[in-house]
Parts: sequence; structure tokens; C-alpha cells
Amino acid sequence: MKTPSARTRLSALFRSDLRLIHFSFDLLRSTPGWDEAFAHSISDLEGAALRPEDLEAAGTSEQLRDVAAIWRALDQSARRSWTIQRVYVEAAAALERRPEAWPFQGPVLAFAAGGLAAAEARFLRAIPQGTIGVLAARPARKRYLDRMEELLGAEAGAALRSVAAPRAAGSERDLLASHLFEPPAGRSCPARSARGARGPTARLISRSTRAWRTSWRPRPAG
Repeated sequence: MKTPSARTRLSALFRSDLRLIHFSFDLLRSTPGWDEAFAHSISDLEGAALRPEDLEAAGTSEQLRDVAAIWRALDQSARRSWTIQRVYVEAAAALERRPEAWPFQGPVLAFAAGGLAAAEARFLRAIPQGTIGVLAARPARKRYLDRMEELLGAEAGAALRSVAAPRAAGSERDLLASHLFEPPAGRSCPARSARGARGPTARLISRSTRAWRTSWRPRPAG
């Protein structure tokens, strides 16, 4: 039997005798959109590797206590139907307590994509004898590097920062492709700068520069 969606179960909870402190049941029942808002918020919290007890331990905010109460009741209404983020968190917690519960023998290679959530990252880091492969995205934005380091540890951050794009200089096109998504500080080429760019690439860059300057020319005030 198909399990009702989180929004459907939330709508049913809002009509139950669940006790809340901050949120008004009249408001939750009469104003459309609260079921969707709570469903998205709880999904984000699960993705951040949190559980209702984490909200309760975070402080005495009435809003947080209500969110934790609704979240806990939502989990109970789902019974054994867990979201993928909760599966990651529960599996990570189990492996952190008992690494021998991992069912496979020997080293493990896992791949972490750029859209990695904290719940998935916690699970990957809990795998015994695990090696995590990461994608060296280009351009290497500081926000991406900092986020991956926060999720996977300092070693992953250092590995991502140490990777450089392959360099090719057989032609002007190869040179342009090598530096296309590099940050400005890494685009200089000493061997090439001494003689300057030549050929179609130089004309393309020159035309693009003039067009950029023209399109961003400030207009006089008034």
C-alpha cells in the first residue's frame, strides 16, 4: 500500500489533538500552504542531518519546540516509511556506534557529487575503510570548496584546492580551453604573455573586450 505524502499526513496532523505552543491550529487549518511549508522545512532539516531531538536541545524557542513536535508526529505517522535523508542519518548513527555492522568486506570507494547534503556526507564518512572521491568542479568557487570541506573534512578540502585543470598549449584554442573556467589569478601564462596572443583567438578576445566595455558603459545621471 502506498504511504500518504508528507503534506497529506501534515494536513491530518493539523486536524488532530496534537499540542502546540506557538502555532495556532486555527491558522494552520484555515490558511492554505502551511502543510507545504512544514514539509519543505522538515525535508531541509533532515538533509542537514538533524532530528527532532536536535531542535529540542537547541534552546527553549517555542517555534522550535512546535516544529520538533510536528516533525516527531510526522515520523510516527509514517511508521516504517522513512525518507532517504532519514535513512542516511540513522545508518550513519548505527555505523558510528558499531562499525562492524557494515555488511561489506574490504575497502570502499564512494563518490560525492557537488549537491551533497549533510545527511549523505555523514553517512559516507561513517563507512569503515571508506575512501571518498570528490568532483573538482570548475570554476573552483570558494563557496563550493568551503562547503565540501565542512561536509567531508579538511583532507577533502585540501585535495580539492590542490587540483589544477590540465594545461594544453598546442594552439591558441587549446590554451583558451585550458584557462576558460579558471579564476582570474590563474589565467596568466608567462610563456605566452611575452609574445602576446595571435590569430583568431586574439581577435575574438579583442572584440569581446570592446563589446563588454561598451555594454557596461555608465549612463550620465539625469
